[in-house]
Amino acid sequence: MNDTQKNILEKLLKIVRWTKDDRVATHKPLLVLFALSRIKDRYLSYHKIDNEMTRLLKIYGENPYSHRGVNYPFWRLRNDGIWNIENDSLFIPNNQGDVTHGDLLSKKAKGGFIDTYYDTFNKSILFRYICILRLLELAFPTNLHIKIIKDLGFSVFFYKFCKFFNNFINFSKINESKDSSNA
Repeated sequence: MNDTQKNILEKLLKIVRWTKDDRVATHKPLLVLFALSRIKDRYLSYHKIDNEMTRLLKIYGENPYSHRGVNYPFWRLRNDGIWNIENDSLFIPNNQGDVTHGDLLSKKAKGGFIDTYYDTFNKSILFRYICILRLLELAFPTNLHIKIIKDLGFSVFFYKFCKFFNNFINFSKINESKDSSNA
């Protein structure tokens, strides 16, 4: 993994998620996964993804607030430095820093990964699947991973390959550190 990929993965795993007590929102990781599943499209039209993302949030939302609306992750991923919205100056956020569902629809909002992320994801399917794997591990119970992979149209075979590959790399690093400590 090169430095750009390491930085992207680190940033993805640090996206800010709403938390309360022991509940953690899954809406941002789910939108990132959704965008990765549609990576051929440079920007996603809010209007076109709203219904599908709402359905996914109702199924995979970990808390009662995850399904509040697609507008929250769509707009707020900008704050994590990984997402861009075309013509974002057209939108006027409220006191909490959000824009409304209606505003995103009426102004035909389009959002997607910032250029560096988009280009890097397109250059390496292996890196893309490693990010998918790590986001799933971060935000969702293991028993949902394959279901989410299928729902988003990812390759189950490639996901399992990356999981094996990722475990092998981590196992190799553990063995290397054991070997160096025995020297």
